[in-house]
Amino acid sequence: MTIAFFGLFLIMAGVANNVRASNNISNTDSDGPTIIPEMPQYIDVVGSGEKDTYWLVLRANVTDPDGIETVIGSYCNRSEGKWYNITMQPDPDHESGDIYKIVARNYTLTNRNSGVIWDIKFYACDSLGHWSTNQTFQSVNRLWRSEPTGLEPVELTIGITTALLVLAVVIIVIARRMGS
Repeated sequence: MTIAFFGLFLIMAGVANNVRASNNISNTDSDGPTIIPEMPQYIDVVGSGEKDTYWLVLRANVTDPDGIETVIGSYCNRSEGKWYNITMQPDPDHESGDIYKIVARNYTLTNRNSGVIWDIKFYACDSLGHWSTNQTFQSVNRLWRSEPTGLEPVELTIGITTALLVLAVVIIVIARRMGS
């Protein structure tokens, strides 16, 4: 009976060890989600330069085998120096559910302010409570004017001077021919 009891004890101890080992495997995932920004580094926008409004769209590919609980986009207009956080949602246009997207902010570009440098970070938490973040990502939004701005003062002066010289030469040539 003692041997049977001891054997049963060993079996139970082995089962308990297996349960502990399998629990450790599922709980050892201390890494947070993998985050890959899905944004271009340069965004060229076309406008008139007269208070054109554009939108900063944050987009990231976020994956984790345990599932994603929360994704937060953080952005800063470098010239302002203030960071903003916004909770992101899965992109309904992306089938896998790994792409998170949010329209974070609208902004204006003018002739005087022909570009914005955005510093962007993403934070994500998996279903086990493990957080991760990516390195700061930069996106530069540049304005290209779609309408001609007319001649600049220097170009206008050169153009008028050239036209007057040509007109003077034509008058002198005509006057000489008429005089001869």
